[in-house]
Amino acid sequence: RGDRRAASGSAGRSVGEGKMGGGADPLPRRPTAFTSATLQAGDSTSDAEDEAMRSRYLPTMEVAMVTIPDAPLRPMAPDDLIARATEMLASFDGDKVSPDAHAERCLDEWRVREDSDATFIRQCFYGCVRYAKMLGAFTKTMYHARGGDILRSDRDLYVVYAYLLLLRLDELGWDQFERLLGANSEQKMLPLMKFAFDERVLDDLMRDQWLKIYDPPWVDNVLASLLSWRHEADDLIARYEDEVHFAKLGDGARKKHESWMTTDAIENELAGRKGPKLNGVTVPKPFKLHPPKPKPLPARYEPPKKPKIKPVPASNKPLWENGELTAEQREVRRAEEVNAARARRKLEEANRMAFKLAAVERPTNIDAVREEVENARMKHFLAARGEGFRA
Repeated sequence: RGDRRAASGSAGRSVGEGKMGGGADPLPRRPTAFTSATLQAGDSTSDAEDEAMRSRYLPTMEVAMVTIPDAPLRPMAPDDLIARATEMLASFDGDKVSPDAHAERCLDEWRVREDSDATFIRQCFYGCVRYAKMLGAFTKTMYHARGGDILRSDRDLYVVYAYLLLLRLDELGWDQFERLLGANSEQKMLPLMKFAFDERVLDDLMRDQWLKIYDPPWVDNVLASLLSWRHEADDLIARYEDEVHFAKLGDGARKKHESWMTTDAIENELAGRKGPKLNGVTVPKPFKLHPPKPKPLPARYEPPKKPKIKPVPASNKPLWENGELTAEQREVRRAEEVNAARARRKLEEANRMAFKLAAVERPTNIDAVREEVENARMKHFLAARGEGFRA
C-alpha cells in the first residue's frame, strides 16, 4: 500500500511538473468556502489545529488602497469654456438655488481644477445673472431683427457672448475674444457680430431700451467702449462673410476667387476687362409681370320672384272660420248661458230680500233744519264784515 501511495504521489507530482513546465512548483489550491460546518467539523481539535484550519480556509488578505492620480492641470480650450458657461447659465433656476451654490455644484461636478478656468466660468455666469435685463433686451432685439439667421436653442450661448462683448471686451482684448468666437462656427457668430456693431441699431433701438434700466452716462460708456473696436470687428465680419459665402459655393469658387484677387484683378482692372464669372452664383432678373386683366362688373342682382300662394281650401279650414262651432265649443257656450242665467236669478233674489231700515223711510225735515243753520252762520259772518244779509 505504501509503495502504491508513493508511486501515485510521485506520478501526481510528475504530472504537475509537466503541466507547469520544467521544474516549476505546482499551482496552490484555491481555498474552499469557509462555512460554520467547517469550524464545527471536529470538537476535539486543539487551538493550534483550529488556528491552522482558520489560516488555511481564511487566508489573511491585505488590500493596498490604490489612488488614481489626478489629471495634469491644463487650461481648458475656448470651446470648453464657452460650453461650460452656457450650460451653467441654462441649468440655473433662481427660485430654487442661489447663484453661488449653483456655480460651486457645477464646478465640482465637472471637476474643474484650474483656478483660471473656474474663475472665467464663474464670472461669466455671475455677469449674465447680474445684467440679465440688459442682456435679455439685447438678445430679444437681435432675435427680432435676425430671427431667420439664428436658432432659438442658442439663446443662452448668445447671452454669454453678449456679456463678453458688451462688458468684458476691454478686459479680454480682441485676440482673446476672437479665440472665444472661434469656439463656434462662423455661421452662428456672423449674425451676432453684425448686430452688435451696427451703429443704427445701437442708437435707435438698444440705447432707448437700456435707458429704461440704467443711467445715461453708463449706457453711453458701454456703447463707446463697444464701438472703439469697430475697425477690428469690420475685418472679422468680412472674413466671416467670406467663410460663410464660399462654404456654400464650394472649394472651386474659393480657388477662382483667390486667383482673381491676386494679380489677375490688377491686370484686368488696368485693361478694363471683367473678371471670371463664378459658377453657381444666382443672378437676379426682373419678373415678367403681365398687366392684370380688368375684372368684369358683377351682374345686377335681382331678387327671385315670390311664388304665388294658393288659398287654403275650404275643406281644410276650421269650423269656427265658417261660423260653425265644434261640439266642445257648443258645450262651452251652453254652460256659459246656464251660469249666466243662474247668476241673474241670484242677483234678483238678493235685491228682493235686502234689509230695509224704517228710519230711512220715515219723513224728516233735515233739509229745512240744514238750511236754517246755514243762514244763521251766514248772517253772523256778514255782520262781522259790516254787510247785510240777503236771503
